Amino acid sequence: MRELSKFTIIFLSILIIILFSTEMIFAQTNIEDSIKYQLLLFKDYRTNSLKIKRPYFSNELAKFYEKNNFSPIWYNNGFNDSALKLMKVIRNIEGEGLFPGLYRYDYLKKNISNNNLNIEDKALTEIILSNSYLLLISHFSNGLLSPETYDRKWHSIENIINIPDFLSNVSNKGSIEDSLYSLLPQTESYSKLKKQLNLYKNIENNGGFQSVNISRVVEKGMRGYDIKQIKIRLQQTDDFDGQVNLSFDKNLHKAVINFQRRHGLTPDGIVGKDTKIALNKDVEKKLKKITINMERLRWLPQKLGDTYIFVNIADYKLKVIEKQKNMIDMKVIVGKEQRSTPVFSDEITYLVINPAWNVPKSIAVEDKLPLIKENIDYLFNNNYKVLRISEGKFEEADPKEINWEELDKDSFHYYLKQEPGPNNALGRIKFMFPNKYSVYLHDTPQKELFKKEERSFSSGCIRLEEPFKLAEYILKKNDMWEPKKIEEILSSEKETKIELSEKIPIHIIYMTAWVDDEGQLQFRDDIYSRDENLIEVFYSQKVGRYE
Repeated sequence: MRELSKFTIIFLSILIIILFSTEMIFAQTNIEDSIKYQLLLFKDYRTNSLKIKRPYFSNELAKFYEKNNFSPIWYNNGFNDSALKLMKVIRNIEGEGLFPGLYRYDYLKKNISNNNLNIEDKALTEIILSNSYLLLISHFSNGLLSPETYDRKWHSIENIINIPDFLSNVSNKGSIEDSLYSLLPQTESYSKLKKQLNLYKNIENNGGFQSVNISRVVEKGMRGYDIKQIKIRLQQTDDFDGQVNLSFDKNLHKAVINFQRRHGLTPDGIVGKDTKIALNKDVEKKLKKITINMERLRWLPQKLGDTYIFVNIADYKLKVIEKQKNMIDMKVIVGKEQRSTPVFSDEITYLVINPAWNVPKSIAVEDKLPLIKENIDYLFNNNYKVLRISEGKFEEADPKEINWEELDKDSFHYYLKQEPGPNNALGRIKFMFPNKYSVYLHDTPQKELFKKEERSFSSGCIRLEEPFKLAEYILKKNDMWEPKKIEEILSSEKETKIELSEKIPIHIIYMTAWVDDEGQLQFRDDIYSRDENLIEVFYSQKVGRYE
């Protein structure tokens, strides 16, 4: 009896659904009824029983249309001007490094241009238009991909968008394109990179880069057909502007140096192994590199600040931007690959002059312990104190009473603290923006490392080439720069905290392609091997999984 009752309940439920569905089918005499019916199907039926894939935002759309009495927003006795403007945005979406297929362009184009659509297809087209609009809002404001999912060292701040407000404003004349494009990064970095994307697309459409077939190292004063190939290749990317012949003249020498600088190579004007490899990089690979870096810019907060600090890990550079002008530009040292510097945005809230360094346990065990075992004088020579916790408080321990040889990562229960001074690993100043990664900017006594082209030597924090130049700028912004006072604090070697009245936004990012202040497209090596995975995942979306 229990089984029979269960069967009866299931049978009656199916019968009710069938009867209700049949009633709805026959009731679809207008587009409102059909929109309601299609949304019901998306909600209650399995995907394989649907005429088209369930829209990504089907739940949000159901709530919106219900509040709107299921009235269409894109259709008024024909698809309206707002629908046509949305289609224009989708048609040109490749200019943003995105894919028309994500937004069902072919499906929408076919239906919108069809004057004989039945009521069901009109309703489905209406719903897909809304879904594509919401996808554009999401992708323009926060990127196609969730950065934390595909780049575990990138931690973004989501730009919150009010979906109902955007849908409600669809009917406003002229609002579609403007409202959507306003969600894209409104920075010169993005607009300049977008122009370069179109330039490289044109190169691809015209057959790609000229191949450079050289079996020798070539330099100024030499001649040969391979030199003509180099000139043609550099002409394609506006590096070379001169006579295309067989001579390695001064114009080509200048062009090669410019190309090398744009690719982070030693700018010696000689075409050797590394420069040859860079010259022969496929245009498609460069297009993909540009595209994913546009995506990275979409991951940033919409408002970077009127004044902000920008650290590009892959370029080993820090810039201070004030009202879109570059005020400071300096070299930095970033984390080595196994201790890579994370990507995130924050605010500098205070500075510390003569900082002490509380050594993180991982560094104490992995880096410092072997040095101490080798020679205990390492602690005394570098001004380290050894601390331990006793009755809930830190107390200083005598290093000579510790059996260092027996210690390992599991038995190491001490804390190392390096006192302020000229040899302190943090140098004479650090810039603090408290965060869960314990990352900050700081000085360093190892100034010689800034002479190297590749500068990934730290344990995650960012070392500055000219820290007091940055300190002067920040403290002047806070009306706190007093050179004599700063000198007195430095001379005292006493750790001193300076709270800022005006916080400074800082954005630590990872960009392997960007356009500099002179309009030059720059490429850098993928020092943390993040590009390949991101490119693979990003381009896998081209088939339209967000339908």
